[in-house]
Amino acid sequence: MKITAKNFELTDTLKDYVEKRLSNLDKYFDGVMGVEVVFFEQRGRYTGELIVRAKGKTMKAQTTDKDILKVVDDLKEIITKELRRYKERIKGHRKS
Repeated sequence: MKITAKNFELTDTLKDYVEKRLSNLDKYFDGVMGVEVVFFEQRGRYTGELIVRAKGKTMKAQTTDKDILKVVDDLKEIITKELRRYKERIKGHRKS
């Protein structure tokens, strides 16, 4: 898992929080091969971008908020939905 911050310093607390929240993405889809998180700070608002590389697909999620921890939670929620949808789509193709 690669975590990057631009325009502000990435604290150990934030890094630990991100790792804890996103460490179990493979629970939703077995083929997760890589996770990259990039945070930007601009005018007191934080933007987070989450890139997940899975077997056969790269998924991206992006969200903005004043609270960096809410950004992390929102990113997980968005990417979890995408991973579940992708998993269901693959299951549907295999049955056909």
